Amino acid sequence: MNDTFGFMDLIFLAAAIYIGYHWYCLQIRGEIKTGILLNKEVDVEKCLDKQGYIREASPKLLLLAVTALAASVLCLLSSFGVLVVPLAVLLGVLALFMIVLIWVGFQGSRLYKKYWDTAKKSIKRGSQSVKK
Repeated sequence: MNDTFGFMDLIFLAAAIYIGYHWYCLQIRGEIKTGILLNKEVDVEKCLDKQGYIREASPKLLLLAVTALAASVLCLLSSFGVLVVPLAVLLGVLALFMIVLIWVGFQGSRLYKKYWDTAKKSIKRGSQSVKK
């Protein structure tokens, strides 16, 4: 394979490790970090139920980390010629990762709406538009 694909696979592996680190911080340390499931602008201290969020978000992050790690390792092994992986298998694993990534994105949005007080924000916006 081309060296460019190998380099991109290494970046993909680093991203998988970063997702795993977010899971570790969430599940083991009990720290809510922004960047993957939450926007950087979210104040994690204003979470309505920290333990509930950790209980719901942790399996989703773990699933994303595992699929990203599996896809990146398989792509790396294929790129550097260590293992001959059929193209259909590579595309299938990457498609599975993309499906999980999109699903986790939607779930992150749902968890944000559930565990951060977004109702007050929408009420404030509505009252401001009425005053004008």
